[in-house]
Amino acid sequence: MKLWRAVVVLLAVALLAPASSLAAETFSFGPGSVTFARLQATHGYRVNFSENDKGFFFVRVKGHGSTTDFTVKTGRAPGDHLVADFGGRGRFDLRFIPVGEPEPTSNEGCEGPKGSFRVGYLVGRARFRTERGFARIRLHRVWAARESWGHLTCEFSGGLPVFGHPKQKRATFAALASDAKTIFARPKRSLAFRATQFYRHAKPADRRVDFIAELRENAGRIAVHRKVIVAAPESSLLFPGAPRLPEEVAVKPPAPFTGSAEFLRTHESTFTWSGDLAVTFPGLDPIRLTGPRFSVSICALKGCVSRNAERPASGS
Repeated sequence: MKLWRAVVVLLAVALLAPASSLAAETFSFGPGSVTFARLQATHGYRVNFSENDKGFFFVRVKGHGSTTDFTVKTGRAPGDHLVADFGGRGRFDLRFIPVGEPEPTSNEGCEGPKGSFRVGYLVGRARFRTERGFARIRLHRVWAARESWGHLTCEFSGGLPVFGHPKQKRATFAALASDAKTIFARPKRSLAFRATQFYRHAKPADRRVDFIAELRENAGRIAVHRKVIVAAPESSLLFPGAPRLPEEVAVKPPAPFTGSAEFLRTHESTFTWSGDLAVTFPGLDPIRLTGPRFSVSICALKGCVSRNAERPASGS
């Protein structure tokens, strides 16, 4: 149950803490509650789903180096029922049945009244199917848990926990494309690619580079966040000159990426990001990751440099 509790705490932080507080070491949130379950899906994927007292229902599909999150706002008041309609993807209609007495939570790292954690199971009907059916679930009963908490003030040394390679970063390259009209607008769709190089003493040697691709989009009422991550050896990323900022970056990640890409910058600050690099998220066709629509940035110990995406001319 400790793993579930950690997941609940991080979920609560992401949903309830003010955006400006996420970079700080101390923040407050709550009160709140969430009911959640996890189970094995088809083709080696796992599914976690939950509903919180703020009227949001979440489904996370994870496996094979990928994570896909589906979120829908139900607007329902909290209660013993978990109900959500994901359209053609599926529907949840479940009732929580508690087992035994609730346990007090420790609130480790947080100050405030102790919350409660209660094990039980969900009964009813639930089905969910991802695009092209790479993962499916259908259930009538599953073990679950419910956690509630009061108003808490929490501290994390060094900021929020970061899941990924534990070694120190040496240099990072990132490319981002979105349909937002201005930098202040919230995009309906964004696509990001990131390559991170770690120090050469990092072991094992075949994991000294991380490649990550993320796609965020709103499909009607449903928000979808897709992510793939893969580790690779240094030969997959040409990042010369670190800790100085390079004038050339070349990437050739392994599957689920295909192709390669090259970033070039001149002394006149002319940037290009080109190639046939693409990524395949589970259930989708390959998506290209290069071109002038991407803004790019490079960071090393000597600083950062960036270039904004080219915007199409008005009326084009």
